[in-house]
Amino acid sequence: MGMCERNIDGLTDRQIAHCIMAWEILCETVGISVPLHTERATEHHSQTAYSEHKCAVYLGANVLPGRGISAVERMSMLACLAHEIAHADRHQRGFQRPFTLPDLHLDEAETSIHASFFTVISQKDREDMIEHSRDHLTEVAIYEERQGADSMIIEPSGVVFWGACSIRTASCSNRADGGPVTAVWSAPARVQIDVCGACLAEMQRSGGWQIKGARVYPAHASAPQP
Repeated sequence: MGMCERNIDGLTDRQIAHCIMAWEILCETVGISVPLHTERATEHHSQTAYSEHKCAVYLGANVLPGRGISAVERMSMLACLAHEIAHADRHQRGFQRPFTLPDLHLDEAETSIHASFFTVISQKDREDMIEHSRDHLTEVAIYEERQGADSMIIEPSGVVFWGACSIRTASCSNRADGGPVTAVWSAPARVQIDVCGACLAEMQRSGGWQIKGARVYPAHASAPQP
């Protein structure tokens, strides 16, 4: 679950305890046992994410909703955890999680639909998950339409946190269990992509991404002469 405009404040002991209770209910509902690591949950800007390398979920500050209006920003704590355990369930069933576009968006869409069928999910959470899935499918359509374009417009968040790089270029600096990443939003659907510094620079250099105001020029172009 990306940062977007979800909660960024480190969790309290009471909030962590509530998350643990919710996680135990989800594990029983889904019928799988997945460790929930809470050691980073008290850190500001920490991210909730499933690690395929560790076969575990790491609890982060963004497990709680924020003030944004998009589906991913509204999703409750239970919905966020349900999304992550759905990643774990799909992994145990043999689904190989993609880390490149546009398949990354398809995986996120399928995972939210998967989680929306859990019996402990409320009608409101189910509606938010379906909308979250729709947002990712919209981004797939936009990505395919832009294949003939020179680059994709990206809006940086300026926030750095621990997570998994979604791009994974040959220069990726992310380790198997994650590393420092920043969130960027693709336009116009404003879907979050988590990317390490090395892949962000590579996507700019290659011309795949265009960031307004950035002074990095694609490899096939020359910087303007003064």
